[in-house]
Amino acid sequence: MKKKLLSLVLVCSLFASLLPLGLVDVHATTGNENSKKYLSRDHTTTVISEEDRTFHEKIWLYAQDTHTRGSKEYTASLDQTTVLKMKLTPYFEDLKGVEDIHVYTEKYEKLDNGEFGFKTKVPFNGSVSYSNKLIQIEGFDYDGQMINNDDNAATHGSRLVFEFDIKAKKGFLGGNRVALFEDPSGLFNAQNVSVIDLPYMRVDVPIYNDYVAKANDINVYYNNSVTRADIEGHSGVKFYDRYEFMELMDWQTDYVDFVETCEGKNDQVQNDGTYKIGGHLEPKLYGTYHNGDTVETEGHINVFKPVVTVKDLDAVYDEKSPLLEDAVIGLDWKHGDVSSKDVRMAKRNIPDIQYDFLVDASHFDFKDDGPYVKTPHDFYAEINVFSDEVDVTSQTTFVHECDHENCQFDPEKGQFLVHVDASSLEPEKPIKPVDPQNPNQPSQPQKPLRPSVPQTGDSQDIYVFTIMACGALFIYQKCKKDYE
Repeated sequence: MKKKLLSLVLVCSLFASLLPLGLVDVHATTGNENSKKYLSRDHTTTVISEEDRTFHEKIWLYAQDTHTRGSKEYTASLDQTTVLKMKLTPYFEDLKGVEDIHVYTEKYEKLDNGEFGFKTKVPFNGSVSYSNKLIQIEGFDYDGQMINNDDNAATHGSRLVFEFDIKAKKGFLGGNRVALFEDPSGLFNAQNVSVIDLPYMRVDVPIYNDYVAKANDINVYYNNSVTRADIEGHSGVKFYDRYEFMELMDWQTDYVDFVETCEGKNDQVQNDGTYKIGGHLEPKLYGTYHNGDTVETEGHINVFKPVVTVKDLDAVYDEKSPLLEDAVIGLDWKHGDVSSKDVRMAKRNIPDIQYDFLVDASHFDFKDDGPYVKTPHDFYAEINVFSDEVDVTSQTTFVHECDHENCQFDPEKGQFLVHVDASSLEPEKPIKPVDPQNPNQPSQPQKPLRPSVPQTGDSQDIYVFTIMACGALFIYQKCKKDYE
């Protein structure tokens, strides 16, 4: 029994002596079975040109057994099969190719001042690829190159370093703490499974200042309002690049706000005026760069006023009066010769227009079925115009039309004429003139064509002949003694 036990011990000892060195647990040999692993990642950004918004990026990663600021604990194996993936965000231009990426390692060693640090550069023997903004680096043994400060250690580890130049993408408006990489970014195992995520690296990008304010005319109906929304809707700040105006997408303004200013709001616009539009870009996050340049410009406010087209009406003496509203045959809103129908208006709803017609009541005989014309001659009518119940007569242009020949229209007396046909009245039989060659013809009294007002105070009527304003018909008419 003792012989068998001795043989077993010898076999186990022999097997242990034949184990490959790579199968021996590192922690068992060092006696540090409870040590933790941390991955440290950092970068530096050097501005190449603020005007061109170009930068030089240097990024490094290494493993260590102590926690430092920014490091991340991990438990997975990070050996030479581990793949580093870093995908550039849409805020930056695409790299030309893998030739734009410089990859190497730096040894961690004792420096001249007696402290440890990264110094000697070593060419990288792994693989580097680039496609669709995705950088992939494989072949660095993070665990095997874990850094240490042990003076007795044969080596002290190293870090992986890669560098490239980057440029802010055309159209990106800039901002502070702009993410350089996006998902998928991190370390992946040979099965392409993410084993450790890496926090985003941030870059301060200069504010894009190549933008201008553009002010379009604001067209508004008389007595309507001009609001901030009207000003911003008709004008605004346009972002300009290489002589082309750009329509902005969300990614372009992820890190800035546009602070817009406008002057010229008015609750009741009655005359032409101006407004101002402007503003500046303002970073959403604190950092290197502050507000962008302020731009401002001035625009015009055009007030459109009503233009009413009216046409004279025809009436017949002692018959029912035509409808006075039929005199209005057209309505437009104009600014000079420009119609509101041909331009964009700040308010799409056309104001409600109402009319009041003013005519001397003595021209009518009011009966149950309506007014009848009782004046045997033409007479004027006036129109008052209201826009949304506000009197705008003084701001209204009246365009007069008349079908009668030699129409004697006076715009100072009204907006249109009612032409009265009084042919139904029998004119007084004309008095035959005295024939001086006929001594037998009896003399007859003659009435003056337009007698003067009698000087007596009696109430007798006088008779005169008058001529129609738009005709040549003589009409016999009674007039009171106060005729002048």
